[in-house]
Amino acid sequence: MQPKDRIMFNTGILAFKMLCSIGLALFSTRLVLQALGVDDFGIFQLVAGTIGILSFMNMAMAASTQRHLSFEMGRGDVEALQRVFSTSILLHILLGILIFIVLEIAAVPLFESVLNIQSERIAAAKFIYHAMALATLFSISSVPYEAAITAHERMAILAFVGIAESAAKLGIAIILVFQPFDRLKAYGLLMALLMFFVLVAKRLYCHMNFSEVKVHFRSIRSGEFKQMLAFTGWTSMTALSDVLQGQGLAIIFNYFFGVRINAAYGIARQVSGQTKYLSAVLIKAASPQTVSRMGEGRHKDAIRLVFSISKVSYLLVLALAVPLWIEMESVLEIWLKNPPEYSVWFCRIILITPVLRGLTKPFQPLIHATGEIGRYQRFMTTVQLLVLPIAAILLYYKFSVYLALFTIVFAELLLGMGRLYHAKVLCDVDIALFFRQVFFPAIMVFALSFGGACWVASGFEESLIRIVITTMTGCIIIALSSWTVIFSSFERQLLLSTIGRLKARLFASN
Repeated sequence: MQPKDRIMFNTGILAFKMLCSIGLALFSTRLVLQALGVDDFGIFQLVAGTIGILSFMNMAMAASTQRHLSFEMGRGDVEALQRVFSTSILLHILLGILIFIVLEIAAVPLFESVLNIQSERIAAAKFIYHAMALATLFSISSVPYEAAITAHERMAILAFVGIAESAAKLGIAIILVFQPFDRLKAYGLLMALLMFFVLVAKRLYCHMNFSEVKVHFRSIRSGEFKQMLAFTGWTSMTALSDVLQGQGLAIIFNYFFGVRINAAYGIARQVSGQTKYLSAVLIKAASPQTVSRMGEGRHKDAIRLVFSISKVSYLLVLALAVPLWIEMESVLEIWLKNPPEYSVWFCRIILITPVLRGLTKPFQPLIHATGEIGRYQRFMTTVQLLVLPIAAILLYYKFSVYLALFTIVFAELLLGMGRLYHAKVLCDVDIALFFRQVFFPAIMVFALSFGGACWVASGFEESLIRIVITTMTGCIIIALSSWTVIFSSFERQLLLSTIGRLKARLFASN
């Protein structure tokens, strides 16, 4: 399969996984909210997210491992590929032990001084905290195996595991409804067991299919260990700040308003997370080829690929964000029946960030491929962390909670400009060309689709039919306008030829 065909195929596979996961997650969240109640659901979102602050390196290590594996694949160095994986396993063993110890030590000050939880639910909250700490350990241990699967572009396996995980979460939600014990404790325990089985599945697949996953600690070189550790240290800064921004706001909201607002904030973050996954699957599918081309010395090809990925990732997010933004109130009522207070506008505000991120996030693998990421990571970290004191100050002086949440939108604008600046400095990306070919056409597509969908929606009463009509209208306008406005003639021709080849392969296999 040709590289561009593989990107489209893997994107399609991951998008299918995303659609299945979203459908299962929406129903699961509704059942969990009904089973736990608003207060216990808010406690789970708060505690699980607080642990996420201290497991930030999980995401950083995944990006670091995948980058190094893809780079060595591009160079064709088999021995170096094996050393990278062995180094990654060693780092994750050390990291998992360290994070678990930190989580257990942090439990005392968190529950005594930081978290605002009703006294009668403290015991259940502590139980679920320890269960989530164990789940974090399993999740960290699975990262090298997921990175290996990604580097080999076996996205169908990741999709299968992801769908199975989402189905298991639905099963857990159904169990909660009917079991007689403390449901909050049961939920935490079952989620920890699920993470363990996900780790086992990924590890078994890698050992059966990839030769480099055989661990040889004696082959690890101190220089490569230090280099990978340093790269991880820089990426960890941004990963930590991203988690701190999200969960730090949850703690700030909890301090000023209590656990009920955490239920609304948790729902908003879930909506945003599922929406940005549309672009994330494309970036994940294209990242190995972006890094491999940099490793091969094909810098211009890598930049052209990133421009195309930026267009498509933005359009994928926009196709979901436009109808969701317009129909958010109806969607939440259908989904949750009685959505928590603040949910509608929390979801609308936070939904803006994945749209903005879709335009510039594809430049990150390009920047990481250079290895010179110190200044870039410091900038990203600073911008993300500034959200917390600004939001706290706004709430302290009695400004609207919506304005406090809006700080993450302004932060995302700054982050996008930072990605473009560092892509220019490190990779010689033509920013003026990006604005002409990507940014300005993207604004035009947004204006046409949002305006057209709003106009059509205004002619109907709120209902499921209107949601369907609004969604179809937005998607049709996005498809037509992007085909004529945002895609170049070369990209249109390439897309048609790629679809033709995939169809020919499909029919040939049948």
